[in-house]
Amino acid sequence: MSKGSEPLDAAALHQALDRLAHDLRGPLAWLKSNAAYLKSVVTPLGDEDADGALADIQLAEHELAFLLDNLNCVAAAIHDEPLSTGSCNLAAVVDSQLHHVEQQLVDRSIRIEKNGLDRFVAIGFDHMALVMRNLLTASARFAPSDSVVKLNAETTATGISVTIADDGPAVPSELLTLRGASGEGLVRYSRGLGLYCASAVLARHGSALVSTAASTCHLTFELRSAE
Repeated sequence: MSKGSEPLDAAALHQALDRLAHDLRGPLAWLKSNAAYLKSVVTPLGDEDADGALADIQLAEHELAFLLDNLNCVAAAIHDEPLSTGSCNLAAVVDSQLHHVEQQLVDRSIRIEKNGLDRFVAIGFDHMALVMRNLLTASARFAPSDSVVKLNAETTATGISVTIADDGPAVPSELLTLRGASGEGLVRYSRGLGLYCASAVLARHGSALVSTAASTCHLTFELRSAE
């Protein structure tokens, strides 16, 4: 630490991250607007190379928006910001997020097997969407080619238990913490901050994301039923 500096407390760090996310959304909105304009100009030309380049720009735009949502999630978790209550249908949330990873799944011949997801849980749609986007993104990147990612939900005595499993490497429990995800775990396991963000959102809803297998990826969490 340099002379005269001092560590940020949780409130100050939250404000700094929140401001960073806010400031980044301006350039992102500019990128989105200009990409939409370019699409209106390029598409009628029928230039495949230009269409492909524009598609890459729009994909990058969506990925940046996703990363900003995760940044907001980290900021809120640090400050323990109150969450709004709500409920959502698990199947609807999963279907809304699958298109974000669809191309990765197709390119690597990964199938999604869904079972029992038509259930309502006590968490807002946007928060559940962020959880599932991060979990699906991790599986799409690290499940082996020509394999199956299994999504399952079932009713328990205390709520709705949800499991996502793939044949990729097992997820060490420390990767579900901020320190583990941003340190050595990020380098060694490459699933990054996404799983931590999913874990952080669930924790603030009274749940826990748990890694339950020693050799493959098997993550589970439980939420209150809203049915």
